[in-house]
Amino acid sequence: MLPLPERRVKPLKEPPALEYEPRRADAGPRCPRYLSLDFWRGVACLMIVVFHASFYVATPEHLKRVKASGGSVADWLMAGVTWLWAGVPFFFVISGYCVSATCESHLL
Repeated sequence: MLPLPERRVKPLKEPPALEYEPRRADAGPRCPRYLSLDFWRGVACLMIVVFHASFYVATPEHLKRVKASGGSVADWLMAGVTWLWAGVPFFFVISGYCVSATCESHLL
C-alpha cells in the first residue's frame, strides 16, 4: 500500500467574513416553538416505541386468548398496545404542520 502524501494546512490569518449580520441579543425568537405540538410529537414517539417494544408479546394468539377467556389487567393492556401503531400517522401529521409552518415563516 502506498503512503498517503502529507497535507499541510495553512492557518487562517483572519476569520472568514460574515455574509450575514449576526442576531442581536435582544431580538425575539426567529421562529416560535409550539410547545404543545412538541409535547404531542413526544407522545406519538412514545406510542411507537411501546408498540415496537411489545411486538413479540402482543401476538394474534395472545389477543385471541384474551378475547375468549378474559385475562388480567396486564393482558388487556397488552391487547390495547396493539393500537399504538396510530402514533405513526399522528407523528407525521404534526410534523407536516411544523414543517409547513416553518417554511411559510421563512418565505414571508
